[in-house]
Amino acid sequence: MARDIVQNIRMIEETGSCVSLIWIPAHVGVSGNERADQMAKDATKKETMENPPLPHIQTAIKIAEKLKKVELEEFRKRSLNMYLEITEYRYINHEMKHPEKRVADIIFRMRTGHAKTKKMLKRWNMTGSSDCNVCGVEENLQHIIMECKKYETARSRLKEQVVKSGIQFRIKELLGKVAKNKQRETVKYLGQHVKDTGLIDVL
Repeated sequence: MARDIVQNIRMIEETGSCVSLIWIPAHVGVSGNERADQMAKDATKKETMENPPLPHIQTAIKIAEKLKKVELEEFRKRSLNMYLEITEYRYINHEMKHPEKRVADIIFRMRTGHAKTKKMLKRWNMTGSSDCNVCGVEENLQHIIMECKKYETARSRLKEQVVKSGIQFRIKELLGKVAKNKQRETVKYLGQHVKDTGLIDVL
């Protein structure tokens, strides 16, 4: 971006016009701008005779390049954390497909990290809060399936079925991390649970 600015300025100057660059300080509350302000201030304190001040354009380029590196690193970290979170329960296999398409779609979203929990809706800027309306804590998939008070009765029934089949009652097992001979049973119980609780219309 900085190089584009330099090129445009040179084109304007070739027409005989004069271009002045004005730094507008104190971009309070604007991410990136505040960092650029601070970097510019720090740069002025480090100038020495061995490193004479750079022309304004070169200074702007160096600040932009440094800022880009910082922003890219932050983006990489956020992306990695998001990837690890949404892939935590990815145990996709053919045995886990529910015969009812609508239920199958819900289970697929749950297993790929795209269920419409309030935590995900908040991340997508589709709600103002990620908290459960009933429990007042963050509403993620673990909370909805394993903890939420709203679904206690249905959860007890689901747990009884799952444990009776010799399957551990944990979110990972419910979403597919079970032996192959247990996968059809698991998806059957989970599918019935999302229908009984109305989660089929929520997630």
